[in-house]
Amino acid sequence: MKPIILSLSIWILIGLLGCNSKPGHQSVKVPQKSATETLLTMDCLHCHSISDRLVGPPYLDISRRYHSEYGIKPKLMTKIKEGGGGLWYGGVMSRHPLIKDKELSLLVDWILSLEDRRDTFWDRYAQSTSMHQLAEVDSTILSWQSLHEGRPIQTGSAHSIHLLGSESFPSHDRKTTIQFTGQLPIPKTGKYFIRLIKTGKGQIKIGDKILLPLDPKNREAVIDLQKGSQPIAVTHQLTGKNDTLSLSWLPPGADFYELIQW
Repeated sequence: MKPIILSLSIWILIGLLGCNSKPGHQSVKVPQKSATETLLTMDCLHCHSISDRLVGPPYLDISRRYHSEYGIKPKLMTKIKEGGGGLWYGGVMSRHPLIKDKELSLLVDWILSLEDRRDTFWDRYAQSTSMHQLAEVDSTILSWQSLHEGRPIQTGSAHSIHLLGSESFPSHDRKTTIQFTGQLPIPKTGKYFIRLIKTGKGQIKIGDKILLPLDPKNREAVIDLQKGSQPIAVTHQLTGKNDTLSLSWLPPGADFYELIQW
């Protein structure tokens, strides 16, 4: 009888192992959130932005001030977690005791990297596009016109909005307005940071929503977008020949801004 008992034991053991090896019982790895995804789940954007000054300093300024300071990371992690008196403008930062240490570490690393990421952005997009070059672009989804005192004087198409300095605006003055209109191609559903780097007044409208008003201080906003396309209109009132107008976004999961391409 003993051999029979042993055989039964072996089959029971094999059966148990087989149950544990089913796919339904395997542990599922949850992908780690990117720093920007973590940021969007918190209340940080009530007081901070990436580029614009709100209640607290923009993250780019924080990076510029601290990115080369030895031993700053644990201090910033503690500050975010415990809150307290502001180090910049005298405000009080709220506590974030529930944030996981891994996510907090990733977030602080990202904040400290922004100074270098900004430099990389400008290195990558150092080449500007002039209005003369735009007049030669063939595009059916982004068009533009310049108006002098409300009268159209020039029209064309574009693949991006990236106009920097005197070579971009050689024949325009303070009475000139430039308007870009078209369909914004949205690769995936999610929250997008939209940034309009501008000299003077510039406005963005996506769908029926004015995302950024004609306020020189407002350059950045966050919007929920569905995959597909949305009507977009960008209006810029020139201040002179050395103006800057550059439209970029930070898509879901990305780490920094990139030019919007049509």
